[in-house]
Amino acid sequence: MLEGNRCEDVAEAIKANYPSADPGELIQKAGDHFGTVARADASVIRGWCLEAYRETYRKMVDIGDFANALKAIKELMNYAKQCSEPPQDQSDETAEPTPATQSETEM
Repeated sequence: MLEGNRCEDVAEAIKANYPSADPGELIQKAGDHFGTVARADASVIRGWCLEAYRETYRKMVDIGDFANALKAIKELMNYAKQCSEPPQDQSDETAEPTPATQSETEM
């Protein structure tokens, strides 16, 4: 599924490798897992991304792929810059009304 295979292909692979398993049930459990992951806290996802970058960087250095190691560093630097910027308040309650929202509220 993570490799982009169709459900039918995944079901066939399950049948071939785990004949006693129910492919539909396993595919449903995978879907449920993806749903749980989608609701993960943003800080957990950011932490995972940082660790993935670190691991990618380490592997690139290990194999001598310094160009991609530098790309990983560049991406981390960009991320660090974004994180150091003050967050923008997206709340409607504290935001100054824009001309469009002002005219909408005056109608």
